[in-house]
Amino acid sequence: MSHAATTTVIHGEALDVIRGYPDDSFDAVITDPPYGARLTRNETYRGQPHWDHQGVNFQAEFWAEVRRVTKPGGNLVAFGHPRTQHRQAVAVEDGGWRLVDQIAWVHGQGTVPRLRWMDTELVRVGVDPAAAAEHAGWSHSVRPALELILLARNLGGTETLVDAIASRGGSGGFNLDAVRIPAGRENRSRVPGRVGATAMLAIDRPEGAASVPHPEGRLPGNVVLEHAEYCTDDGCSAMCIVLAVDEQGCATRGRGEAASRFYPILHHPKAARAERPIVDGVSHPTVKPRGVMDWLVALACRPGDTVPDMFAGTGTTLEACRAAGVHSVGIEREANYIPLIHERLKS
Repeated sequence: MSHAATTTVIHGEALDVIRGYPDDSFDAVITDPPYGARLTRNETYRGQPHWDHQGVNFQAEFWAEVRRVTKPGGNLVAFGHPRTQHRQAVAVEDGGWRLVDQIAWVHGQGTVPRLRWMDTELVRVGVDPAAAAEHAGWSHSVRPALELILLARNLGGTETLVDAIASRGGSGGFNLDAVRIPAGRENRSRVPGRVGATAMLAIDRPEGAASVPHPEGRLPGNVVLEHAEYCTDDGCSAMCIVLAVDEQGCATRGRGEAASRFYPILHHPKAARAERPIVDGVSHPTVKPRGVMDWLVALACRPGDTVPDMFAGTGTTLEACRAAGVHSVGIEREANYIPLIHERLKS
């Protein structure tokens, strides 16, 4: 662990603060903007537009300014809500970024805001109960179990990442070795030559040659699974997505193998109590867990890089950066959250 990384906390509007930085100030960007999913009816919060009703993450102007202060080839890692992430992705692309991928952060503990059963709602608005009963068991939404993380890159036109680094001194790329998935030494070989007619790739392997994972583990994919909050070393809770993947994988493949072995698996999706600072009775409603942020920082940054989070919240990104030896700048609009960041960084 490096203790040399610097952390700067700034109270202000994200766009205003970013405009004050010169070009190419940052190596990468990791941020958790307000989703704009309008999951609450409250239009205002503490006298300002409610964070869930902001539209800054849908503004191409904002993302263009973030791109200006990011070095050529630099990564953008931005959380989004499944309902509105498409609008964010379009704004990012219109802001000049090259879209690279999406990471599906899958967990099993989401709740449906204001869950309403249709039979009850129909009766409430005057529909005959007998007719409303035909809609028993129906609702307006499914339970959310994932969040999306947009990956983009600061590249112009047909420029490649290699061009940006070689000719413009840029940064970027993903450190796959840092986030490899631990794997055993099991022999995964097939009988040589037994390839289906629809196979896109045939591997010519000598008889008896073993196929084993890379010694440092498997490459990560764009799906990250998380254990449920109440999973323990002795077993998973019924709500655990890892358990569900393994049970269904065993049922369909019949080999008794853990299908989850192909995915990065983190601890749990709910930030622990120790990760939820409270100062003078003030807390934050949407704290990201350290495990997720540690994983993303390891994937997208090098020690010594400088990274901004324009929507710092309680400073989870800043804490993860500091632990990885990455310099960081946290920008937060809400004055009452600034003490939460300082409290977190003291721990």
